Amino acid sequence: MTSTARAPQPLDARRRTGAGLFAFVLVISLGWGVTAMPWSRLWPLLPVVGAAALLLTQTQLPVLGWLLPGMVVAGLVALGEADRPWAWCLTAGTLATALLGIAERRGTEWSRRAWAFLPVVVLAAGLPLAPGYGALVESAVAGVRTMESQQLAALSSTAMNADQKIEVTQALAALTELGTLMARNILPALLFAWVALLVGMAERMARRLADIVKRPLAPLAPLALWRLPDAAVWFLVAGLALVISRDAHAMPVGINLATSIGIAFALQGFAVLQSFLATSGMTPGLVTLLFVFVALAMWPVLPVGCAGVGLMDVWLDFRRLEPQVHGDEPEGGNPWK
Repeated sequence: MTSTARAPQPLDARRRTGAGLFAFVLVISLGWGVTAMPWSRLWPLLPVVGAAALLLTQTQLPVLGWLLPGMVVAGLVALGEADRPWAWCLTAGTLATALLGIAERRGTEWSRRAWAFLPVVVLAAGLPLAPGYGALVESAVAGVRTMESQQLAALSSTAMNADQKIEVTQALAALTELGTLMARNILPALLFAWVALLVGMAERMARRLADIVKRPLAPLAPLALWRLPDAAVWFLVAGLALVISRDAHAMPVGINLATSIGIAFALQGFAVLQSFLATSGMTPGLVTLLFVFVALAMWPVLPVGCAGVGLMDVWLDFRRLEPQVHGDEPEGGNPWK
């Protein structure tokens, strides 16, 4: 009897890997196109260098993974870019991917892998104290106002009637005011979110490349299982304490530290919501799409609410995710070793 079962799994896996890499290239290209220099350099550099650093930590000489952050710093010094904020973001992101690689090699529990993002948190908290921070903020504000001017110039050539143009102009003014407020107060926290996103892209790119060379890494945990280490709460407490101090130098540090950790807890709260909605049959993609639309309609109520849910999850453990201690993975169980 002839079996009619198909066995195209390897081919399908290669197609998914190719599609994933194409998606990375597309996102990087779009980011490069809409981001001003020199910040646009982060889009291709951080995912590619970060993926290489992560993969090198999986080889027989894991110390090679630490060479890339060192090479990045040396290259930035040689090019005279080491004192630029975008270069600090590149360095912090590369360090984070190397730490993720070490955590992957050791088989560290998923909730504890969030410690790999500590260099990015330190960057967000320390940036307000860096020399030239005021100039960076003013440059960001100028960029926001330039975008408003460009939109208004484009609006003047449209076929809208006068009332519609007034409404659009008012909306642009409100968005510009919001963008200016965010640039003046939480610019480092926004950079934290951006660099963390690029680090996540680097990790996923590394996994795709590992599949291509037939040395796959451990399966990636779904977002519904995302959980911060419990000790992350103390970073939030420290940030709020600095804000309460009312010190002119400490307040910007506290605001951006608390906001950065709050963003991470908002992601944890979203993971909780996604886990609950998945039990109702909703796919992760549909949950994400629904969240984006509702967040835009209820800004900033829903993101703040998600941060609250994430904080409560630290104590209530809504998903019943109990941390487990795992020993180091045997060398022979990983084809990279």
